[in-house]
Amino acid sequence: GKGKGKGNKVTSNNKKKRFSNSARIKTKSSSTKRKLTKKQIVERSKRASEETHTPRGVLYVGHLPTEIKEDHLRRYFSQFGKIKRIRLARNPVTKHSRHHGWIEFDNLETAKIVADSMDSYILFEHVLRCKLVPPAQLHKRTFLHRYKTGRLNWRKIQANRHNQTSITLEQYNTRVNRLIQKEQKRQKTLEDLGINYKFDFGYASQKS
Repeated sequence: GKGKGKGNKVTSNNKKKRFSNSARIKTKSSSTKRKLTKKQIVERSKRASEETHTPRGVLYVGHLPTEIKEDHLRRYFSQFGKIKRIRLARNPVTKHSRHHGWIEFDNLETAKIVADSMDSYILFEHVLRCKLVPPAQLHKRTFLHRYKTGRLNWRKIQANRHNQTSITLEQYNTRVNRLIQKEQKRQKTLEDLGINYKFDFGYASQKS
């Protein structure tokens, strides 16, 4: 019995030692991976300086049709020159296009030519607005937004809106004010037509 107990103690100590040794090996390997050589640091600094100092030819495109997507913009505008990045502004909820976007060309002169030639160009009965964005006015996170262009389950969204029973007082007031504005607009159109009619049981009377 005593021998077995001693043997068990030795094995447990050996396990602890092995665990501590493996942890040390892991920490050493992870620390060596993080270190960079002087050559790599110099190369990375050169790349960063080149990216910051090279003039970017960014073009703003407005009044885009609804049917136009990122692939269409790339295929069409790539005939002028090499395109680096494209961003089409989208609604974060519905993922629908907001009818404007940004195109970054590899050369600044190419972007200037495209801005001069494509401004006021008619595309699907839409007059395009193209202008060059100065580097000082360009936001750093312009091309960092990514939207997943998938189909939304509108039936489920409408069902959740319909089944929403608990609303705040602020939400209720905004809804009523919106309905009152619509009611006043209808009454004004009737007055312009020469019809004298008042909504006695309208939303305005209920709120008062």
